[in-house]
Amino acid sequence: MFGSPNELMASTQTKGHSGAIWVAMNYRLGAFGFLSGSTMQINGTANAGLLDQRLALEWVQENIHLFGGDPDNVTIMGVSAGGGSVMHQITAYGGLKPVPFRRAIPQSAGIVPVPGNREQEQTFHEFLSLLNVTTLNDARNLPSSALLAANMEQIASAPYGAFVYGPTVDGTFAPGMPSKLILQGAFAKDIEVLSTFNRNEGVLFTDPSAYDNEPLIRKQINNILTSLSSEDVDFVFETLYPEIYNGSQPYTDTLERAQLIIAEAAVICNQNSMVKAAAQQQLGAFGYQYSVWPAVHGSDQPSLFSNGPTPGVDPEISSLLKNVVAGFVNNGSPNKSPAGITTPPYGQVSSILNVSVNGSSVIRDPAANERCDWWQKALYY
Repeated sequence: MFGSPNELMASTQTKGHSGAIWVAMNYRLGAFGFLSGSTMQINGTANAGLLDQRLALEWVQENIHLFGGDPDNVTIMGVSAGGGSVMHQITAYGGLKPVPFRRAIPQSAGIVPVPGNREQEQTFHEFLSLLNVTTLNDARNLPSSALLAANMEQIASAPYGAFVYGPTVDGTFAPGMPSKLILQGAFAKDIEVLSTFNRNEGVLFTDPSAYDNEPLIRKQINNILTSLSSEDVDFVFETLYPEIYNGSQPYTDTLERAQLIIAEAAVICNQNSMVKAAAQQQLGAFGYQYSVWPAVHGSDQPSLFSNGPTPGVDPEISSLLKNVVAGFVNNGSPNKSPAGITTPPYGQVSSILNVSVNGSSVIRDPAANERCDWWQKALYY
């Protein structure tokens, strides 16, 4: 989190609206929240972090009226892994249970294709090995300091741009990858969505030393997208993102190509699947791309959560983002903010707002492409 939500919440205090209430939830991370594998699923609970979130959302439903809030007008919002969590909450239980919210704002929704159960089991046993124990029960009897140390050591050993832990398919809360569940219609269909992403999402996760070095790029893609078979990797590099740098592709060199692969596979195509599905339900479905340099993962957050003059934050862009979000939170549409912003619904032509140093303009969602269609099918899982 950057800054605080004070000014953002003030933006929701418009004529006819007394303002929104900000509720920040915590949930378990790393091995504590996402240890999985067949042994863990038999003797423990996979995706404990997602269940923590669900419990917090249910608490809001039961108690927010005590703070002057409306349980029928709850918006969930998260960025990066939090944005991915928003999608997991929308697709929880395959859409068979009602969700404890009305609107959703997944921002730069980070969902890396999870490895299969065999790889999850290997990660589980690596964690036990770092603890010098052999069973889950043994691990439970250790002091929290030992668990924290092993968790940090295991995560620190991950390859560049990769993550050891994250939500996994568990057959119950998460019966499949969110994008695939959405494609199958297995999600909460009565949710209004404002889905956002940054223009250069893949930059921070791509090893810069791999510039003009395709073997190294392939190795990194394998390290990050561990579920892909060698045939999948060949298809990604040869068909989806061919080695063509003549201006006909959305990249001009090997590094930009790798950055786009990671950006679309892990972030950008996720938001596209969500906002596209919401549009098909003919509910509120809106999106924006943040293009203010450097437009890397997370770089929009200081503008959204700034309070007063902030170094590196353009006050006009900051006001624009806050009003877009506030309008959606209050009314399910950015167009109903006092700033008079015109943001067309996503619709059949995939319209989103592009936020740049020159203000805002309407563009076609760059993620509305055949590459994202392939990633959404999750054929590799």
